[in-house]
Amino acid sequence: INTASVRLGNSLLFCDMNYKILAYSTTIPVLDPLWVENTKKGYCSYEFISSVKELKSIKSASSTTAAFEVTCPQSPYQKLSSKVFHNQTQIGFLLMIESENNILPSHYEMMSTISHVISYTIAYYTPDLFEGNSQYHELLYDMLIGAPSKDILPRLTELPFPPKMLVLFIRPTRYMGPQYLKNFTYKNLKVQIQGTHATYHNKGIVAVIPLKEDAEMELELLNMLKDICQKEHIRIGISNSFTNIENFVDYYEQAHAALELGQKLKTEELICRYQDYQIYDLFSELKNPDKLGHFCHPALAILRQYDHKSSSELYKTLCVFIDKGCNIKLTSESLYIHRNSLVYRLNRITDICQIDFSDINTLFLLRLSFLIDRYNELNTSKEWQ
Repeated sequence: INTASVRLGNSLLFCDMNYKILAYSTTIPVLDPLWVENTKKGYCSYEFISSVKELKSIKSASSTTAAFEVTCPQSPYQKLSSKVFHNQTQIGFLLMIESENNILPSHYEMMSTISHVISYTIAYYTPDLFEGNSQYHELLYDMLIGAPSKDILPRLTELPFPPKMLVLFIRPTRYMGPQYLKNFTYKNLKVQIQGTHATYHNKGIVAVIPLKEDAEMELELLNMLKDICQKEHIRIGISNSFTNIENFVDYYEQAHAALELGQKLKTEELICRYQDYQIYDLFSELKNPDKLGHFCHPALAILRQYDHKSSSELYKTLCVFIDKGCNIKLTSESLYIHRNSLVYRLNRITDICQIDFSDINTLFLLRLSFLIDRYNELNTSKEWQ
């Protein structure tokens, strides 16, 4: 695509039939604001696709590789498009967007030639790139890109989903090639978890899997997913359970948030459940997250100052104590100190901060305060950004 764009003297994109952007030129970058936004996401919204399909030039285009001009009232940039075929079936299209060079008669012939080159490249190197997708795949993808309810609901009535479900969002932990997720990970997931339906979105797999009511079965599923993560070199974000597939997108967002937050908070974890990270997701929704620190219990600031002056570890001690449910045994084991040493530290914390560990509201606020501290610490670090 880069080589072709240089020959054309303009930017170039290649999209599949779902308007997923499979490649775009960087040597001559895309400048059209409409398509700049699309290339950032890697796909086009359902509303955008619907508008493009209604353009007169798109409707009247021939079923060949012949280039044709595309006029869009929302964009000042002139464009040429050429369809791309594989095994006599259209699999996508090329789009040239005018930049510094005007569209010339030679561009029409060159676009058609590039279309044939892409067809050859796909046939020779990645013939499975455009295998037919199931109705489930298409439905889930359309929901993710914003298809309206009036277009989705009739299709939902034709496709059965489990009475209870989870959404998984899956990304590789190492580079295994562009087709690995599709050719191996997804197929293995479907074999091991019967009733799985999935699509590809946001550089990963979005899967809907059935969930049984039995708690032991849920634990078995979790262990199975951990095993899949290790074998497939992937990380999985897991939503809360839900019962209505109409809410699929909301639960995808949970799985996506869990994966993103898990990568920041616990980089070694391969399974990231939303229920373990939803408080951080709540923090991220605030209009002024930088003011979160105002809601912290004053004990945290007091202990930081005390530790700095006396080289003690009372802040960490209180954090672990709260995290372990105020259990003396678990806290002392986690800190590798004797029980009596822990009791001494807790007494010092009580004296310095004037807090009452028997007050449930105080314990809640302390727990929340340490979560806020952790969030703020990551949110201001380069790694988080």
